[in-house]
Amino acid sequence: MSRVTSLRGQNTMPLQALLDRPVAYHCAFVKLGVGATGALMLSQAVYWSSRTNDADGWFYKSQVEWEAETGLTRYEQEGARKKLVKLGVMEEKKQGLPCKLFYRVALDFLVATLDGENQQASLGKTTKQACGEPASQHGENQHAITETTTETTTDSAQASAVADIFEASAYRPMTLGWKPDMKTLKAYAFGQGVNVAAITTDMIASFSCHHSAHPEVCDTAAGWTNKLVGWAKRERVRGESTQDAASVPAQGVVDLYHQHCPAMAVVTVLDAKIRGLLAERWAEHAVHQDLAFWADYFTEASRIAEVFYRGQKRAPFLEALLSRDVFRDVMEGRANA
Repeated sequence: MSRVTSLRGQNTMPLQALLDRPVAYHCAFVKLGVGATGALMLSQAVYWSSRTNDADGWFYKSQVEWEAETGLTRYEQEGARKKLVKLGVMEEKKQGLPCKLFYRVALDFLVATLDGENQQASLGKTTKQACGEPASQHGENQHAITETTTETTTDSAQASAVADIFEASAYRPMTLGWKPDMKTLKAYAFGQGVNVAAITTDMIASFSCHHSAHPEVCDTAAGWTNKLVGWAKRERVRGESTQDAASVPAQGVVDLYHQHCPAMAVVTVLDAKIRGLLAERWAEHAVHQDLAFWADYFTEASRIAEVFYRGQKRAPFLEALLSRDVFRDVMEGRANA
């Protein structure tokens, strides 16, 4: 058994890393009449709508991924999808070879539907109280009206919260002076195992200065915050691995890449970027500090037809294989999923 295969299934990460992907469940969606499963699937679809790179809001999610993220079985997913599509709050389309199913949330229609449901419920209750109670029960009527007003306010707040989610999902370029939302920052920092105290004002300024120079790159408020945490994590790993970078047999790893992945792009220049990525992966685990491990890793990677790197799918090459996300996908056997 290879070293890569033997690592799969083992708990090599701290507990918090296993809890970094909670599912946001919005109770307001239950009122659409799609049930708890439909509300759960729609909540997760809204989450991914703010993270897709598609300009029209489409995102791809396999049945296996839906189940892994929400716990919904295949049949529960199919039932929820039918309800959401029939209602008109979610759209589906098939494309690509092999054919894949893509999803999109009808954001404007969803907000309008939620708002309409709230207004209709409030109107119905107000009419019932106005027409069905005798004048002698004025005190009770007053209490009922107060109850209705409170519920209406709560419903409106839920619709407003959903609208805020969509507003936060807007893609915008980075600007100088940008500040992350602290609650979101703490959540992402916890999920990635980064001490939020390490993300200083100077680091945020450096991050915003770097990215504001590239206005063509856009992301959501949460996306920029996630990238900031990733920036801080890379700075930490880079600092920890800098002193050992010289001892990493970079050329030996590149030679193994050429040997086991002959169909992939050839590395003609072993630059600082490749050395830095390799130093990061090398420092992450003692098992990685062995050329035999890299021989096994590249053997696994040679079976991959494409990788998701820098926001798009492309043919694999060394820099992509050394990136954190692709490296993790190959290690956990998810690259071909």
